Amino acid sequence: MSAPETRNHPASPVRPPHGLGFSTLGFLYERSLEDTLATIAAAGYREVEIPPVEPHLLATSASDQQLRRLRHVLDDLGLVCRSVNPLDLNLVSPNTEIREFALRHYRAGIRLAEALGADILNIVPGRVSPLRPMPHDDVMGLLERQIATLLDDVRRAGLTMTMETAPFGFVESTQAVVSVVRKINDPAFGVALDCANVYFIGEDPAAAVAAAGPELRFVHVSDTTRAHWGHNAIGTGEIDFAAFHAALDQAGYAGPVLYELISRESPTDRIADERRKLEAFGWRWQA
Repeated sequence: MSAPETRNHPASPVRPPHGLGFSTLGFLYERSLEDTLATIAAAGYREVEIPPVEPHLLATSASDQQLRRLRHVLDDLGLVCRSVNPLDLNLVSPNTEIREFALRHYRAGIRLAEALGADILNIVPGRVSPLRPMPHDDVMGLLERQIATLLDDVRRAGLTMTMETAPFGFVESTQAVVSVVRKINDPAFGVALDCANVYFIGEDPAAAVAAAGPELRFVHVSDTTRAHWGHNAIGTGEIDFAAFHAALDQAGYAGPVLYELISRESPTDRIADERRKLEAFGWRWQA
């Protein structure tokens, strides 16, 4: 299905380099997607990431009219959608139907990104069974074929696809993701670095920036400890955000940075304070 027509929309806000935004995921069971976007805008953020997951949005069944309305909501609030981040998908399942399910939802994410004017489709490598894992060469070959299939659609849509460093998978470390990206060797494919994910598995997020090198296209921020994986409020974990920010600056990174605050506590009353915390570490938010 082609992307819904958006030419009659007013121009979206200009995308600033090295901008900071907020993910809608933390509001998933608290507010509707439209109310979530209004809350994010009211707190002074100008960029968002939208994971297409219920009850907020199911991209595979969203109508063109729904997507046009969502684009208008973003424009009216002065928000830019930088990334679409489908969740809970497994590109490398040994079950063909599950792999096809993942491809279908990622393709729906591409359609959503086109409709909302987003830049990035973010994916994860998938999971293998810890009890009876697929042989490494087989699963890597499967992952590369799945990525190549998606990249055909990503290039046609004019997007960038990023693969995220994700714990509990089989491609967890920054270097492992970089290796896949470099082997694929496609300008539409890059690394998404999640500082909480890499810290949890024992990496230094600042060093991970250097390891990602020019392949780094997208960044998620949140706090965590090494004992308990989380995507928690800044300052409640162990990550050195000043050092992480300095590493991004030193690398000349100019892409989007999205704050993924996902915890059992409501983000509503904290979202503005979280913005000020990151400002204190050196980040500057776009007006």
